[in-house]
Amino acid sequence: MATPSGTQLYNIYDQIRVDIFGTNDDWTATAASGFVTSVMDIYAQKVASRINGQLSQHNYVRVNTTTGGVTPAIDQVYALLETGITALIRDTEVSLLKRLASGLGITTGKGEGSVVKNADSVNISTALRYQERIRAFLGDRNSAKEDFKTQLRQFKYDILSGRKRYVY
Repeated sequence: MATPSGTQLYNIYDQIRVDIFGTNDDWTATAASGFVTSVMDIYAQKVASRINGQLSQHNYVRVNTTTGGVTPAIDQVYALLETGITALIRDTEVSLLKRLASGLGITTGKGEGSVVKNADSVNISTALRYQERIRAFLGDRNSAKEDFKTQLRQFKYDILSGRKRYVY
């Protein structure tokens, strides 16, 4: 059973869809994104487990995919879930791209692949386009991972020090 719409967890998923795919309509949420709610439920559980592991507390952050609830119900936890799920999606995208490349037999060495000239007499190489796509995906993935690590370190510091954060 997937997280019901209208819940806090589902709202987090919608925000992720907007951040990554630019819209949160039903078509993007299912077919276009490839990351349906049931997949994000799994990712949310993984992220909650990572947060709890860092805090050395087994059940500090709890995600209930049946009711769509998140405990504790605070903005920092919502942000951590959003950033962590985004990082896992980016990892999955890179993995899928690598599998596609190996399945198609695409090589990425300089000068390999097909080269054509477009109407403006610019050479277009399939290998170079693929390399650029890999660089873009890796950059997105690394950025998402670093964002999650930074947020998690700050959250851990805030929790362990008892410090309260104020949003102005």
